[in-house]
Amino acid sequence: MSKRQHAEFSMDSHIDLDRELRPQKQQRVQGASGKIRTNPENLMDNWFISSKETTKQRGTQEPRDRRAWAARRALHPIPKEKVQWCWQYSRKSRQRKWTVRRNDQHNLSRKTSGLTLDESMRSFPIEFGDFEISWIYRDYWVCGDTLEFFDKLYRTTSKFGTNGMILEHHVWEVFACLVSELVPEEKAWPEAPAYIISSPNTIWQVGKCMLHIVTQGRFWDQDYNALSPVDIESGQKFGQYKQKVLQSKYSKSLMKYILGCLSIKEYERFTRKNLMDHFEKVRAVYAGTYVPPPVEQPLDGPYEPSDTRIPTGLTQEEGMFYEGLIQVLNERGKREEKDGIDRKPHIVTITDLAKDYDDLMAMMCLKEFDRMGIIQLEGFVANLMPA
Repeated sequence: MSKRQHAEFSMDSHIDLDRELRPQKQQRVQGASGKIRTNPENLMDNWFISSKETTKQRGTQEPRDRRAWAARRALHPIPKEKVQWCWQYSRKSRQRKWTVRRNDQHNLSRKTSGLTLDESMRSFPIEFGDFEISWIYRDYWVCGDTLEFFDKLYRTTSKFGTNGMILEHHVWEVFACLVSELVPEEKAWPEAPAYIISSPNTIWQVGKCMLHIVTQGRFWDQDYNALSPVDIESGQKFGQYKQKVLQSKYSKSLMKYILGCLSIKEYERFTRKNLMDHFEKVRAVYAGTYVPPPVEQPLDGPYEPSDTRIPTGLTQEEGMFYEGLIQVLNERGKREEKDGIDRKPHIVTITDLAKDYDDLMAMMCLKEFDRMGIIQLEGFVANLMPA
């Protein structure tokens, strides 16, 4: 075993990652011919909407959105004097420890007097961690020295840069290292800084870093701390750049997972576990050991409810939709337990007396969301004014 085998995604330039990871049986487009199939990777992602909504959060009057924006901004950049700790890797024990950097130990020990530094260290499995990636990220990116960060990654003497670009398997290595270094929330200790604890905000921060890596800092609005749909200097649109440039160098899977970390909706962002599971698949593909999952069963078969709130008599596809609603409720409940904030929208619907099919369908959906507890429907109000 090589010294870095645990972290590397061995390169094979002939691998089509999207094809290898694609489900063996694609879902049909609803209502289309049985011969027409769609690849989920080609469906429109929500990066544009997230970009616009993230930008709006900076000047919003909504306290919750404003707090969310401020929390993300606080994670980057962080003043150097506040980044005195780092991950220390041990190949022998296959562990990484959160400890004071050697050049900061003397100053910090004087300030902490009686505290023993060793008592503050926490150990975790290395997983996808990589010492070189870790120190470049901590010493340059976290502190806001973006140009030096790019230089360390892209320079010709770097193991990552090749002819002015970073090959995909190296991008996955960096991505996997940064995510694996996030401490699961249930394993965090009281003194752990927020920027190393896994949360929707730190996942977003990793996504921001990865987008900077593949675009070399383009398409980012520093003032609003958000993905910019248009490059300020060239006027190029991100959608075109993504399709013509990024997807010519990188897989759709990579772009999907980077942009998925930047979703405006916290519950839609990938979690640490989601990402770690996917990194295992990607590494297996590059190693030639990936075993595709069994062929998917049709989604029009009968569904057995997994929760008492889910109706009976549904298809698999309909049941999966309800499971998504249950997940939203569970995540919302956890957050409400922490801060006591009621996140359930209270809705009053103003409608006319003439009901088309789509009006009736919308009213039925609102009633069902109310029953599930997704929203609280205060009532329907008839608008009797003439059109």
